[in-house]
Amino acid sequence: MTEPLPWKIVRGNRKHEPLFREFKCALSDVLWETEVEDHIRDSLVEWAFGSAAAEVDSRILLLALRESGELLAVSAYERSDSLSDGDGIIPSVCLSLIAVSCDWQGATIGDDHRVSNVIMDATAREIAREFPNHAVWCRVHQQNGRSLSFVGRHGFTTRLASLSRPNYVALTSTTD
Repeated sequence: MTEPLPWKIVRGNRKHEPLFREFKCALSDVLWETEVEDHIRDSLVEWAFGSAAAEVDSRILLLALRESGELLAVSAYERSDSLSDGDGIIPSVCLSLIAVSCDWQGATIGDDHRVSNVIMDATAREIAREFPNHAVWCRVHQQNGRSLSFVGRHGFTTRLASLSRPNYVALTSTTD
């Protein structure tokens, strides 16, 4: 029998701000790690719940709460009007970030449940429930091999040249 995971996934809100301010996910001082950590600590609450958020349906999922309230991982996404097929806008969702705390990166619990996979799977289910029939895309620093491998394992393999930025590649899933 599979044991229940020793954490729960909850929708983030402003009361979680103290957890974000203390969140550490950068294992080194490379740009793509520190900018995610800085964003979570300094501006994620405003991004998700500020006045601009109501216009784009920004959301946060937390994979937190061991009973101690420890924040293990953060996932953030938003509805996007950025994808186009040449004939018009394709309904889509931008997966803005998936971040796992330093202490839990690569960790498994129970039946080999990796924290990163659990938060990604929960995020995918939430996006599918909330935004059915929307394409999902993400942007990853081109030198961030770990994140490129991670999103690739979750089906993000098709490059989107129109959404790529200097040093960042945009990817979408090829699955339905």
